[in-house]
Amino acid sequence: MRILITDDSEAIRKVLADLLTKQGFQVDMAESCSATIRRLARQTYDCLILDNDLPDGRGMDIFKVLNSPASHVFLFTTEALSSSGQQAAASLGVEKVFMKPSQTRELVAYVIDACSLPQGSDLARDGSTG
Repeated sequence: MRILITDDSEAIRKVLADLLTKQGFQVDMAESCSATIRRLARQTYDCLILDNDLPDGRGMDIFKVLNSPASHVFLFTTEALSSSGQQAAASLGVEKVFMKPSQTRELVAYVIDACSLPQGSDLARDGSTG
């Protein structure tokens, strides 16, 4: 599984990348909307972890350029979203919103569960084979 982490904080990108790489994910990083759009144009990702407050725009603005940028999209933001903001994020395809830095471990656990067939699938949970 390939994950793209977009955050303007190098420290946050590195922490998330380290935690997810240790779980076996292939991780790429971007620091801005424009860098993310360039990466998404060249590579397909299973999961996108996206900061909403980037130097060159809002993370959710990426959806205005690209429809459905990844199978799983998570917003990792320092600002609380209003209920209408959360609804807007969900309508764009954001699966879940996490607050940073306090929910870093929750984000990683959720990504591992959502993006890993062996750990996150109903098939793996109940042990059935079909």
